[in-house]
Amino acid sequence: MDLPLPAAPPRSATAEDVNLSQLAARADWLIGREEVLVQERATARPRDAILAQRHRLPMIKLDREYRFEACGAVVSLLDLFDGLPRLLVCHFMLGPGEEGACPTCHAAAEKVSGHLLDRLRGRDISFAMVSRAPLSQIERYRERRGWHLPWFSSLGAEFDRNFLRGRNVGSHSDTRDRPSVRGREGSRLFHSSALFARHAETLGNWCYWLDLTPRHR
Repeated sequence: MDLPLPAAPPRSATAEDVNLSQLAARADWLIGREEVLVQERATARPRDAILAQRHRLPMIKLDREYRFEACGAVVSLLDLFDGLPRLLVCHFMLGPGEEGACPTCHAAAEKVSGHLLDRLRGRDISFAMVSRAPLSQIERYRERRGWHLPWFSSLGAEFDRNFLRGRNVGSHSDTRDRPSVRGREGSRLFHSSALFARHAETLGNWCYWLDLTPRHR
């Protein structure tokens, strides 16, 4: 069964969106812009502090074996690292038989280009998308979108249930964890970080992906 792709409803600008009555001379505009710039710089400092705090979080050693399916083969979590020391996992919310994928996950996946994957690999970071849907369902979805992302099925495994914050991994509304990060030393694997809910919307810039990982940039 072909699944419908998430689509944003058409939206046209209203008077509230664009208030053409708010016109000003350039000198007055510059004054207002400088005031906004001060606030933008002020908000950047707390973000940097939160980022530093995230990097100080301890990691969790992973002792359980996790198995995934891709291209008809069964692989381990260690295989997802593809020989690199860090792994970014995008939990793409597509469950068995669901009629559509999570719109936020879909939009984030659209931004993962080959150039982004090359940049991450250049910083020793592997990338993988994981869904609970069976591999055949994933392959149909990927083919329709023309994606060439490393996308794995965790069907029948406890991977999502162990790492997603939500109570019911079958519900988009209850599964708010999108990207999560793992690191490794040899064959020893660790879980280090995760983004929840709308914080995942910041991942349009590859530098944000780097900042999620141990040793970051």
